[in-house]
Amino acid sequence: MRIRFNNSPTVRISGDEIFTWVEPLDIKLIRSMVIPWIKERGKFRNDYKNTDTGWCNICITPKGVKNSIQHGAGPEKIQCFAALPEMVKNGVLVKTHGGKSHQRDMIEHIFAAKVDINGKSMVVGFVIKEDSNGKRFYDHELTEKKNLDEVPSQVGAGEPEAHNAIRLRQGSIINILKKYLGVNK
Repeated sequence: MRIRFNNSPTVRISGDEIFTWVEPLDIKLIRSMVIPWIKERGKFRNDYKNTDTGWCNICITPKGVKNSIQHGAGPEKIQCFAALPEMVKNGVLVKTHGGKSHQRDMIEHIFAAKVDINGKSMVVGFVIKEDSNGKRFYDHELTEKKNLDEVPSQVGAGEPEAHNAIRLRQGSIINILKKYLGVNK
């Protein structure tokens, strides 16, 4: 699996696609720009394909993007929305498991993708949730380190007001990536 991940294409973006990074950043304003930006470009669709699995029915929906933003989206995570279709296409399946207890009819597929934001290497962990009808929906988390070997076990959301549940959720996705991609072996 680590070999497939290492050989997977890196998505390259400038980082200025959705907003221009000028300090001080107004995160609330930047977050509000994501859904209209994606909608204007026609990227909300239900026919995305993932090369690693061969699946061709992955949905990127406003609800999934909104949920991802609500998980504590900092500037780099927001920048990655510009790479979303390519991340879904190039991501490598890492693990599949049942959904949370309140999502009994859902299966979660965890993927890893590489994104370069204006020369800064990022690893994105994203989840494709599959319902009982076989529909697949996207959500993502982002590490802010150059590679998985440098990612601590409990990665935060990158914002001081982030809740502990958010940090644990992200940390668990990152831990899964570290474990299944063979980091430190």
